Amino acid sequence: MKRAIAGAVLIVLSIAGMLYWELVGRDALMYTQVLTVTRDVEPGTLVTRDMLVLKKAVAPSPRALRLDGVSQAAGKEAVSYIPAGVELFAEYFEDERLTVHEDRGEYIFSIPAGWLISYPQTLRRGDRVTFLLVREEDPAIEEMPENSTDPGPATGDEILTSTVLYVKSSSNDEVVSDQERLGGAPTVSMIEIIAQREDAQNLTRLASAGDRFVLLYQ
Repeated sequence: MKRAIAGAVLIVLSIAGMLYWELVGRDALMYTQVLTVTRDVEPGTLVTRDMLVLKKAVAPSPRALRLDGVSQAAGKEAVSYIPAGVELFAEYFEDERLTVHEDRGEYIFSIPAGWLISYPQTLRRGDRVTFLLVREEDPAIEEMPENSTDPGPATGDEILTSTVLYVKSSSNDEVVSDQERLGGAPTVSMIEIIAQREDAQNLTRLASAGDRFVLLYQ
């Protein structure tokens, strides 16, 4: 009797093992779950969690986003067209504040080094910075428009706060975020920001008049 029961248990366990292999084990060994999007995504689209799903892939790229990489896509903007069903990579997405929207009048604006009296050599992409005005000289009353009592901005006034899009060295190479901020990184020689057309025009007008700026972290 005991042998019969043991035999029956063995048969049940064998069947259970076969079912597990067919339902779970085979997938676990042959497939990897990677993230993809449920529909085609246009550039500039804000990706939400409900747009992301897992799919089975055979030998996906080791850089393809897995379940633990959801935060690298959700809540960020697509920087290019992404077809539905493709493997996702971190470089497909960008923080919204680092994306230039030309339809909103935003542009990449390069700040010539000659416009700046001082700026941190530790600046990196994504930093928020404020432009403080340093006037060539106080505006003369006789230069004011007729019937105007507004002397315009003065030294120390905040002219613009913006996001740094790129920081470049004297060799025009990007100084990237993972390079040491406090030493060992190339010298910053050019800074590019995200600016509205009006802000770029205002900075250009002031600089053309001989005024300069001090760039500070916000």
